[in-house]
Amino acid sequence: MNEEIKEPDLALWFSTYGMLTAERILEGFKIQLDHDELVSAIKNPRSIYFQLLRVPLKNIFNGIILQQIRDYQVYAQKIFIDYLMSGQADKPQEAPGASIREDMETERKNLVELGEAFSEKESAHLKLISESQASLIKLARELQKTLESAAQKISRIFQTQKIAKSHDAIQHAIRAATIHYDKEDHEIFSNTSLFWSIMEKDLNLTLNDELRQQSADVLNEFREARNQIDEVLEIYLELTNEMTKVLRDFRSKFYKQILRASELIQLLPDYRDDETRRAENLESLDFDAKIGEE
Repeated sequence: MNEEIKEPDLALWFSTYGMLTAERILEGFKIQLDHDELVSAIKNPRSIYFQLLRVPLKNIFNGIILQQIRDYQVYAQKIFIDYLMSGQADKPQEAPGASIREDMETERKNLVELGEAFSEKESAHLKLISESQASLIKLARELQKTLESAAQKISRIFQTQKIAKSHDAIQHAIRAATIHYDKEDHEIFSNTSLFWSIMEKDLNLTLNDELRQQSADVLNEFREARNQIDEVLEIYLELTNEMTKVLRDFRSKFYKQILRASELIQLLPDYRDDETRRAENLESLDFDAKIGEE
């Protein structure tokens, strides 16, 4: 049996499968980005859209670990099934290998207890997905409302300067600037900020200092909504990270359970390993060998 698999590499996996996954996650939040916007968003950790992806992606990776645990669990169970079918467990106490059979029974009970504990944690994982998803959908909806409100207010500000831009155009420009801005957050709405340059390019106009300041006053409401999302995200990121640690621990325990049972069963004096059945059992461990490689 191969050595225990390592933790999936989020960056490597996301670079391969991330575009489609990110698009589907954001669509679940009723957020639709242009292809170029999506590409930029997933490359910019300061983007709110990047941040909204973090918890769902972490849940996906926890799901991968969870499936690996299930595969280990099934493999361990098959070891004991083969052992019981061999008749070794039914041998009398005085038959050779009594102490090993006792150890095998202890390991079987340990496997049952471990499986019950894992089942509870699996339920907790599914509950965490459900709760975090519901919270993020609500926050994304509120963020979108704030963005629409900001666009309407800025449109009215522009009108005082005889600038005619639609709400949709302004909203798109704000979103583009939010996606592409990758500097310090506290400088985002300063008069010299790159944010305005991006927004101006998208709108095909130039904003004077007065318009930038008036727009900044409006967009601060949008930033407050972003800050609220960050606070909630931190809570769920902590929970998903803790879940990762717990699941990794379960994966390690099941792996060690397999090693102990495999070693014990080979010590039985009359036990003959069925290579064909063993190969069939190994089919349950069909992990992507490259996931988690460093």
